[in-house]
Amino acid sequence: MKYDKKVASLLAFSGWTQDRMADLMGVSTGTVRSWLKRRKEPRGQKREALDSMYGELVEPYVCELEAKADKLAEKMLKKQIAELSDDNVCRAEG
Repeated sequence: MKYDKKVASLLAFSGWTQDRMADLMGVSTGTVRSWLKRRKEPRGQKREALDSMYGELVEPYVCELEAKADKLAEKMLKKQIAELSDDNVCRAEG
C-alpha cells in the first residue's frame, strides 16, 4: 500500500488531525501533507513508525471489516437464491 493511503487511513481510524500526527511523528504538518499528496514518502524511522502504527491501528479493523463484508455478501446471495421462483431455477435434465 502506498504511504499516502496509509497516512490517510491512520488519520481516519485514529481521529488525529494532521497537526497531531505531525507532532507524534516529529515532523512538520507540511511533511504530513506532502505524504498525503504523494510529493514525498517517509523514509527511515518515519517509514517504520508509520508501518508499525498502521499495522496496529488500522489492519486489524480492515481485516475484520472485510470478513464482515464477505459474510454479509454471502447472506444476501443466499437470500436472493431462496427468493427465486421455481421458474427461475435451473434443473439438471436426465
